[in-house]
Amino acid sequence: MTRGDGDQQSSEIEVAFGRRLRDLRLQSRLSQAQLAALVSDRGVAWHQTTVAKTEAGTRSIRLAELAAVADALGLDLTVLLPPHAPGLTIDEDARQADEWLDQIESVAFDLEDVLHAAEVELKHAADASALANTAYRDAVNAQRHAAVQEDRAAREVFRVQHQLKELMTHAQIQLQKSSSADALLSRLIKREPISASLQELLRKIAGGAASRPRAD
Repeated sequence: MTRGDGDQQSSEIEVAFGRRLRDLRLQSRLSQAQLAALVSDRGVAWHQTTVAKTEAGTRSIRLAELAAVADALGLDLTVLLPPHAPGLTIDEDARQADEWLDQIESVAFDLEDVLHAAEVELKHAADASALANTAYRDAVNAQRHAAVQEDRAAREVFRVQHQLKELMTHAQIQLQKSSSADALLSRLIKREPISASLQELLRKIAGGAASRPRAD
């Protein structure tokens, strides 16, 4: 087969495909502009003139365009192929179908990998959020515990200060009592002479009186 024959067969296939596309578009009650808009919505830039040229068989169609057109019409890819395209054998149909299926499976695998990666990232984000919440609760509990300990320490300081104040007051009273006993003993000794042993006895008595708590 010469190059000219190959070009002629390719042109005949494009013409047959264009007729098939036109028939399916009309069955779907779509204008050329409406079909172009639906295809463009699926990521393939088409215009009304693109549809017109494709239906006239003067423009070849790429695989991505074919998939977008099939999706826009709500049809399977194989439905778009003309049933008796000249120069296109059954083996060629099967080969092209296998290629399309391989590409579709490849895209599906890529999407699965992306989905798995997204799920992993989502799990990591959830784990990080849980750790942050735990750390926050621990910080709040530690702050509350510190506040309780601070309150207890303040109460203990107040209690000790109160006890020290009471002890100092008691010591001052005892000191006053001791001074009064010494003054009384001095007056007795000065009033009339007594022996040293009697003086010592009076001092012991005075000391005992000073050490006894005073009755109210």
